[in-house]
Amino acid sequence: MDSAETLRLSSILSILGGSLELSIALPETFTPPIRPDAPILTLFGLIMIVCGAMLYSTTKLQVLWGATAIAMALLVIVVGSPVEGFEVLSPPIVLTGGILALLVWNSTSERKA
Repeated sequence: MDSAETLRLSSILSILGGSLELSIALPETFTPPIRPDAPILTLFGLIMIVCGAMLYSTTKLQVLWGATAIAMALLVIVVGSPVEGFEVLSPPIVLTGGILALLVWNSTSERKA
């Protein structure tokens, strides 16, 4: 797999994980009683989706967006309850996408040196 395919895969994984997080947190945001962590998890899901889109569109900033995706996945693990549906699946998926983006950047920077 070359670096373009791996970067595309990391983008897809980040978008998929963010979508799973958003699909579980968004309905909880607007149904009473509102859980205090639901709006924060909704925001984290949206940021994960943006990170995935930016990984695909701007390859020069893949370290920034990969690290941001990893940070959002770790924050979902810390803030969210891990027993709520897709919140078990979305952080590992986004972590994998972010780590792949950083590995692709590392391998391409080693080839240039």
